[in-house]
Amino acid sequence: MFQYTHEVIFNSLTMPDGSKRLVRNGGSKGPLTIKRGGEYWAAFIQDKKVYKTEGHVGVYELLKIDVEKLADVFPGEEGAFMNPGVYQLGIFVKLLDPHALYEFGYPDYKMFGRHILVGFDVEAGDEAADVARKIYESLDLAIRREELLVGGLDESGEAPIVAEFEEDATVVALRANHFALRFDTVGIAAYDETTCGSCLGEYLDAIDILNNKKDELNAAEIVTEGVEPFATGEWLIENLRFPTYPNIRWAAVGTEDRPVPGMVYVQYSFAYDSPRPQFGGLSGVGQKVEAVTRHIYYVPVDLAEEFEQAFEGIGVEIVETMPEVTDPDGNSVSGGTDAPTPTPGEEGGNEGGQGGNEGGNEGGNEDPNEPNT
Repeated sequence: MFQYTHEVIFNSLTMPDGSKRLVRNGGSKGPLTIKRGGEYWAAFIQDKKVYKTEGHVGVYELLKIDVEKLADVFPGEEGAFMNPGVYQLGIFVKLLDPHALYEFGYPDYKMFGRHILVGFDVEAGDEAADVARKIYESLDLAIRREELLVGGLDESGEAPIVAEFEEDATVVALRANHFALRFDTVGIAAYDETTCGSCLGEYLDAIDILNNKKDELNAAEIVTEGVEPFATGEWLIENLRFPTYPNIRWAAVGTEDRPVPGMVYVQYSFAYDSPRPQFGGLSGVGQKVEAVTRHIYYVPVDLAEEFEQAFEGIGVEIVETMPEVTDPDGNSVSGGTDAPTPTPGEEGGNEGGQGGNEGGNEGGNEDPNEPNT
């Protein structure tokens, strides 16, 4: 049995010479020819189903620490905001994919991530804004900007992180700088120098301020939950290394078939089970030889409907494989883009030559209703 995966990107349903890329020969009983893709008969598509997965943009996770609420965690005496002393803030940032960034290795094999520990002191007379400034400055020294950003939020409290930290701000915000990073735990501990007589003291057990069962102690909050991107132009370049070697072994990939940064694609995949007429290596009586290949197409959102209609026209069902992805406010982040779709004739749109399977059904059987086996 011969198996391989064929991946193709569409940026236009028109060839550089102006001809249509999707050609149906023989109506609903004939094959669908996709130029630079292949010729497909409905009878050979496994279960007569093409599986559809919508692409979506990524969302960086955003955490805020409301310093005013720390007065409920460590209430001050005699009207003070917090008792003077030294405190330690600990944040554990976990990584969804343990193989994405290897420097995040963690001794516990079940967890991959990084602890961020910073100290800050509270002096007599400090108010929430003073403590917030100290936390911000400590975090700004400790974090790596390729991983996290620290700053404040704008007046709405929900917008992305702002570059400057206002003088009277009482909210410290941390934003992940990688789509796979998640804020797992946030805790604060107070230093007590009286815990033992022979040492300098220690930090008491940290109080969870992100996932505490007591709501009044949750001074930290996930403002925006992170979402990993899928099938965007950048995702295709980074994860699939397009154009892939199998696609360029025999002919150069035209510029119009390369991923477009900023564009969102829809993934269509199916298995194609085609019987072969010749005997295999054993040449046994009654032997059946099949070629099972997997075909994956990435089509821009605005061309998806026409692409689906071409398969439905030969009797193939389009099956949704993932629910719609939404942000915390319920807004869809699946599909949709303002990026232009390259069309033949535009600058850079025709480079690389036509090549591929432009001949459509050339060389096949004369009867369009007879599969080419």
